[in-house]
Amino acid sequence: MFKVGDSANGSSASQVRLIGTDALSGSVTSGDFCGIPGNYTLYFTAEFSQNFEAGGTWRNDVVGAQHSCVSATSAGCGAWVTFHSPKVLVKVGISFVSAAGATANLHAEDPGWNLQKTSRAATAEWNGLLDRITVSGGSRTNARVFYTALYHSLLFPSVFSDDDGRYMGFDHKIHRLPRGQVQYSNISECDIYRTEVPLLATLLPGPTSQVVQSLLRDASQTKGDHLPKWVIADNDASEWDGDSVDPIIADAYAYGARQFDVKGALTAMIRGATVPQNGLIVERENLQQYAAQGWVPQLTYDLTSYPYTDGGSETLEYSLDDFAISQLADALGKKGEAATFATRAQNWENLFDPATGYLAARTADGSFPPGPAFQPASPAAQLQGIAQEGFEEGNAIQYTWAVPQNLAGLFGLMGGDSVAVTKLNSFFTQINATRFAPYDWAGNEPSMSVPYDYDYAGEPWATQSIVRRIMTALYPLAPAGEPGEDDLGALSSWYVWSALGLYPETPGVADLAMTSPLFPKARIAEGNGHSITVIGTHAPDRFIRQARLALGSGPSLVWDKPWIPASALGENATLSVELGARPNKGWGAAAADAPPSFSKGAAPAVPFTSPGGAMTITSNGSATFQLGVQESRTAGAGPEPVAWHVADPNALSGVTVSPASGTLNVVGGRSVTSLRLSSAGPGDVSVTFDLSQGGKALPDITFDVDVSPAA
Repeated sequence: MFKVGDSANGSSASQVRLIGTDALSGSVTSGDFCGIPGNYTLYFTAEFSQNFEAGGTWRNDVVGAQHSCVSATSAGCGAWVTFHSPKVLVKVGISFVSAAGATANLHAEDPGWNLQKTSRAATAEWNGLLDRITVSGGSRTNARVFYTALYHSLLFPSVFSDDDGRYMGFDHKIHRLPRGQVQYSNISECDIYRTEVPLLATLLPGPTSQVVQSLLRDASQTKGDHLPKWVIADNDASEWDGDSVDPIIADAYAYGARQFDVKGALTAMIRGATVPQNGLIVERENLQQYAAQGWVPQLTYDLTSYPYTDGGSETLEYSLDDFAISQLADALGKKGEAATFATRAQNWENLFDPATGYLAARTADGSFPPGPAFQPASPAAQLQGIAQEGFEEGNAIQYTWAVPQNLAGLFGLMGGDSVAVTKLNSFFTQINATRFAPYDWAGNEPSMSVPYDYDYAGEPWATQSIVRRIMTALYPLAPAGEPGEDDLGALSSWYVWSALGLYPETPGVADLAMTSPLFPKARIAEGNGHSITVIGTHAPDRFIRQARLALGSGPSLVWDKPWIPASALGENATLSVELGARPNKGWGAAAADAPPSFSKGAAPAVPFTSPGGAMTITSNGSATFQLGVQESRTAGAGPEPVAWHVADPNALSGVTVSPASGTLNVVGGRSVTSLRLSSAGPGDVSVTFDLSQGGKALPDITFDVDVSPAA
């Protein structure tokens, strides 16, 4: 039985017909992934090794002997056949172009009826892919979990074009590729940029290059030539609140997949980051606000992310996307563009609230929400999956760590590494807490890199402890052996990297953070012909006692850094680590040994108010509050004072701030000054302060004043 019109996402049309006495062909039209308009049609051909004894079709559960069924509605078509023999072989070909294309694909890929030969060929091909990474020693259970994860990592993106090079484009027209080229689809960009694309680019640079070129072709077939956000078939589902195609392209290039139109890719990336669009499917929603002020307001809806409000998470994703653009621009020698986007990559600073020590989604007037950093959404909103206003699939505590491009800057604003470590320790009180609690959610992408943040804070042993804890507790050898949705291989790729003792922390940069390897020996055969060998003496003990690194033909040197440089990918590198059951808290702990953070364009300090965000005074009354500056411990701002002033004192509707300007002498840590608010009548007023240091503008700060009538 062939149940044709029963797509998991619903079907809008289906058809099937019997062909002769040993084949059938049909199609089904589905789409609207995650409720976003956009259909595709899948065609198929099925051939059988025996002739039919009888056959027919059905429509809407009405079974008949007719040899064809066509439905232009959601009604489901299907076909049934019977055979004399109890043993029958069937093979199926598919196409997104036509039924004839499905038949041609089937004949090109499997022309005979030798099941054993086909099985051997498939096994050999998969073993060839899985053998790109070989592990030895260790337990059979660990090896099975590892290779299951690697297998999942290699399943997507998937081939979308036919054997003859034809494919359905984003303009819904048929295109033909030159021989040797492949069009890929089913690219969940927001999910796979962190872990999967670096893995694929390292192991399979040729196919990964074609994935990127597929994205560029998709863009060329759309109005405005804008890059897609979530490719499914010949549509853009436009999921998530970032522009994740940027780190995908930068990752591919950084990890060695460079056989695509790199200059054209950079042009397209810059276009998407600078040219606003209108409509339902756009590359960067709220781009004008982000470009003008460096952040997106808290209660902002993306049309494709409803019902989430996502101003905070969108700001962080765009900052990271801008960093990816700056990295690719720098690699291509485009120094001006690299500098511009490196500065924009620091827009995350606009969300740092010194009053709480965490990032926060700023309200429309620029103020921070008063109160603690974690403010759960209403019970009604939580029923819709909203954890905290301003963040998509997460909360402010979970998203605070989403600054992999400049963790040193984040830790500096928090007050230094020791403060950051204290916050991380609290965060990892739970390791898969879902979006509704202020702890780690290991089963979702924004939290995947956070265990490696300890490498940047002087406590690599804690990274080793947390990573192994997650691997052991949340990745069992079981059918549901992952802590969340794999999202086309994202979580599986996290496991692969972590088992190897390496991790791609910063999108667009091929430096690899370190943890303890799971196996006594692993060898990564890179697609560029080089390899990385990881030796884990006493594995699977979880703590690194000492390490050595050899690059190419060079000597094996003592290695005290909790990361290996990108140059290791271009040479035959050997990383040897001695493991133990107890941590060596001194290994990799020196500040100079931390993995690189990228602070170009960062502000040396950010402002705050106390109380934070807002206060209430009575009409014709007055009250005091504090304006302050939190200096980054890493910025080296020095004793230069910070100048401040009320942005528009004449627009405060009866409220005065005294004084209205001044300076803050910042040597280190915090500096504050007391100000007085006076009111002449009831109303709501937003007071914005502009600040600068040495002529360089700092992030501004807005303070909401609610003037209530006198009793």
